[in-house]
Amino acid sequence: MDNLLYMIFYLFAFIVDPNFREREEKKTSDREKILRQKPSMVEIENQNYHKMKKDRKLYEIENNINIFENCLDDPHYCINNSQLLSKVKDMDRKNSSKTLATNIKTEFNSTYYGCFCREKIDMTIYKNCPIDHQGLDSIWSEHHSCILNLKISWDEFSKCDIEFENRLINLENQNSLIKENALSKEKNEMLNKSKRIRGLLSLRNIYH
Repeated sequence: MDNLLYMIFYLFAFIVDPNFREREEKKTSDREKILRQKPSMVEIENQNYHKMKKDRKLYEIENNINIFENCLDDPHYCINNSQLLSKVKDMDRKNSSKTLATNIKTEFNSTYYGCFCREKIDMTIYKNCPIDHQGLDSIWSEHHSCILNLKISWDEFSKCDIEFENRLINLENQNSLIKENALSKEKNEMLNKSKRIRGLLSLRNIYH
């Protein structure tokens, strides 16, 4: 009965005003467009979480709380935050240069990506290695070749690091103009790992 009344209403409205249906369709389309533009609850929760995390981090830095932890949690942020980096250096001098250096090495060893972005190369993880062309795994492949040629440990400071860091910077710059939400999940992961590795590399080189 309700459906019949609904149909009669729309038929009457269309007879009286032929443009009625077109206007209703436009309203529906506009409503759908607005809904698509509104952030989902998950997105809002993620935004709130990141804001809370950032606020807490700033508070801890200001009050000399968890200085090492905050630096290693986001090395890229650490090397670009002069206040945090200065406190890290100061605290490390007061304690022991081995404290941060050891933790940096541990973080380096636990940051994996692809076949080559790891302490020990593993060619069995993926069908094709490196897993990308001119991406992070390819850059690590070249880095390992450089280390092998110089016959040094992969975490020793050398001219390999300079070339390695330049390639990481180029990789990040190539994608810097692309909005984060326009990048694929895989590419976002690769760039975040690249920034993390470059941050750890810069921190490690402070002690050489």
